[in-house]
Amino acid sequence: MGIKHAIVKKLRKTTVLETFTDVSNGGDIKFSIVDKRIPVFSWKNTRGIEFGEKGTYFYSRVYLSRFRHYQPIYPMAQKTVDAYFKKSPPQRALVLGCAGCSIPRFLLMHYKKCRVTGIEYSKMLIDIAEKYFINSAMRSRFELINADAFSYVQGIAGKEKYDYIHTDIYIGDTIHPQTFSPEYLGALYELLTDKGFAMFNAFSVPLKKLLTTVDEVQQPFGRIIVLERYRSYFVGMLRSGDEQLFEDLKNRLPDDTDIIYQRK
Repeated sequence: MGIKHAIVKKLRKTTVLETFTDVSNGGDIKFSIVDKRIPVFSWKNTRGIEFGEKGTYFYSRVYLSRFRHYQPIYPMAQKTVDAYFKKSPPQRALVLGCAGCSIPRFLLMHYKKCRVTGIEYSKMLIDIAEKYFINSAMRSRFELINADAFSYVQGIAGKEKYDYIHTDIYIGDTIHPQTFSPEYLGALYELLTDKGFAMFNAFSVPLKKLLTTVDEVQQPFGRIIVLERYRSYFVGMLRSGDEQLFEDLKNRLPDDTDIIYQRK
């Protein structure tokens, strides 16, 4: 452990703001809203939703500073989005599975004209987000809706269009089984603009199973990719088959992110 890291660890103050049990998905999972603050490094202060033994898992974590666009979890997803939309920022985004709103916060703070719709199944998590995670700078361009994501997207398919769609839906530490269903992916395809982009948090899916699942996708996306960063995986789906869009994305990805699978 370096000297700086040891000092930071010693100075960090952890405060549990609230605990609750969410039974909305048929489970019985205990969560904690936790602040981690460092007096001399205030830009590192975070707030998160944790569950599991001693906070084993994070449902969300955000920086409390309003000046930090990139949030502390899912950096690969955020940097991939930035790489894809570098020339043409997204105007509308849909985030399916919000919890503490890490991805909505990134989109709203990084893209000043982007309007974000968030869908969250748990009314309890919505109440938590409203109380602890949605700040005043987010509210004018952010709508958080209590709904089942899979039913919601099928209900609005053909009626709405989004430049970016982010899927982050799981039950406890397991990805939701409908995430790569033909019905869900078909609805997302219809919701994307012509040059739209969708990302999926693959979370705990074993790589072999993930690649098999992605290989079986039959929806007409222009390109499907699997991204890896330190053994974490996201799936990206480009609606357009435009080769230049894909090449631009590849060229702008950070060095620590690899495309380990792709198909048209």
